[in-house]
Amino acid sequence: EGDSYFHGDPSRFDRQKLMADIAACRRDGYASDLEETAPGLNVVAAPVIGPNQRPVGYLAVLGLASAEAARQCGPLVAESARILSRQLGTDVERVLGL
Repeated sequence: EGDSYFHGDPSRFDRQKLMADIAACRRDGYASDLEETAPGLNVVAAPVIGPNQRPVGYLAVLGLASAEAARQCGPLVAESARILSRQLGTDVERVLGL
């Protein structure tokens, strides 16, 4: 019936912001959406890397907590995703350049 877009109307797509978000995720180990998709809703997420050294999913914390509380959860979510990735057989330090 039509295309769907994660952030709504495709005319809102900002490639520079996307590239900055990807760079921040690589640097910090997690990504965040702080009230960008929905007012009052904050999420932090980190990739889970599978035994093939490719992303197989992600861990996310989603909630109505403040943006600051979400930011504080970011490093914890990133570490949890690294632990799960290791349990799946990934050499996380090599793959993520840690």
